[in-house]
Amino acid sequence: MKIIYTFTLGFFFSLNLYTQQALVNTPAHNVAYRGLSQKVVVMTKGIAKSKLNFKIKGGDILSISANKDTVKFRANSDSAESIILQVLNGNNLVSETSFKLLNKPNLIAKIAGATSSNKCDANYIKKSTLISALGVSVSNEGFAVDPESAKVISFNVCMIIRGWAVERVVRGNKITPQVLAMFESAKRGSKIYIENIKAKTSKGIVRLGGIKIKVT
Repeated sequence: MKIIYTFTLGFFFSLNLYTQQALVNTPAHNVAYRGLSQKVVVMTKGIAKSKLNFKIKGGDILSISANKDTVKFRANSDSAESIILQVLNGNNLVSETSFKLLNKPNLIAKIAGATSSNKCDANYIKKSTLISALGVSVSNEGFAVDPESAKVISFNVCMIIRGWAVERVVRGNKITPQVLAMFESAKRGSKIYIENIKAKTSKGIVRLGGIKIKVT
């Protein structure tokens, strides 16, 4: 009887303790970047949506989704070592999530998994992957970038075809039919160079590093 009684008491105690819950789905290692916006998904239990609220120490809340399950925030550029996202039920604190702050990573160009961050060696890419690529995008060394804040506006594609150097200039960020034809003509071991990549950012037009691809 004592064992059953203890179990039952603990069970009801647990229900009472976790009536109000908030779980923030954070990126790996709870990292945020100074001056860079970031989204997190918040799952709650036992909190009315009308009373659910968010605050952040060391940054700004940029937006909250209509059903309050996604929060977009940005750490201040002068924030120290960490920022804290608070989930509240009215004025009552439910949970706090701390994010370690790092400096904003550099912008890099990306296509079909190949990136301009690989400066020494070529990116080895399957031909099937290459010809399915839609365009050249901007990334923050593995972190997605809001298309409104940084977008590729032009790039060149260079490749040796039948012993001749062929170059195409692209305006915009999409793969054109002419460039796709180049990719489709590639053989195993063919080298493709995507260069002179320019992106429009909040700070103006910037030039990104070139991408070297070797077809496998």
